[in-house]
Amino acid sequence: MIELSEADKDHFRQGVAGDVYNTAVYLKRCLPEGEISLLTALGCDTLSEHMKSVIQHEHVDTSMILSHPNRQPGLYAIHTDDDGERSFQYWRNDSAAKQWVNLWLQKNSLLPAVDLIYLSGITLAVLDNGQREQLLHMLCEAREAGAQVAFDPNYRPALWQSADEAALWTERAYQLTDIAFPGIEEHKLLFGHQDGFDAMDALANMGVSEIVCKNGTDHIQILHNETMVSVEVTPVEKVVDTTSAGDSFTGGYLAARLQGKSGRAAAEQAAKVAGIVIQHAGAIVPQALFHQAYN
Repeated sequence: MIELSEADKDHFRQGVAGDVYNTAVYLKRCLPEGEISLLTALGCDTLSEHMKSVIQHEHVDTSMILSHPNRQPGLYAIHTDDDGERSFQYWRNDSAAKQWVNLWLQKNSLLPAVDLIYLSGITLAVLDNGQREQLLHMLCEAREAGAQVAFDPNYRPALWQSADEAALWTERAYQLTDIAFPGIEEHKLLFGHQDGFDAMDALANMGVSEIVCKNGTDHIQILHNETMVSVEVTPVEKVVDTTSAGDSFTGGYLAARLQGKSGRAAAEQAAKVAGIVIQHAGAIVPQALFHQAYN
């Protein structure tokens, strides 16, 4: 999506963002040797071409980005208060990304052969039921072919008809997930879970083997192969903008796990990445600033 973030009280700064894209960027920055591709849909317009060039500048592969003949990218604007908390306005009802599964299936029956596939609940939310069914079918086949699936529910009530609908599709996605990133607050809303232990127990019963439970700025709980690890998070002194905090955390975590690091080390790396991101405006921190803080 096109991101408009406040530059000052009279001007907005244009960027490119979106939860899965944000995760891909920080995954690539933390795993420069990895081959990271983005599968989505854009339009055939000038703005879409500009977005592709921005994505390529992040060294994320764009060869699987589809082009819709009649639709354009979605758009959102961020408004951030003095504490770094943000609110959003969205314009994406007719975005090309809402048709990416249909576009993909016009030429392909399977997802590409890869080591890891990452998706979020927003991916599910913007699709119609037919495309959701097709996506879950493709994920099932990808896992049978050897891919791991990572999933963050990233629940946004405004994108669903009801919490019950969101819970249904979220649970179905969890049943095809190897690495899950549940948030306690969203699980309270979707499933009535009271804490991380409730959420992890439920996901373990669904067959999720690695569960990374996020609780805002509090500690991180990880359940992997029946072993529980708790990782404390050092608070950031000055929070500028919490946009992409969760996405960058996920990207940092997955990068570490793909490098063979333990769950604890991965969570520590992920928290460091998110801590850098929330000290800057917008979802994507400029490359030079990020690498200076990260390295």
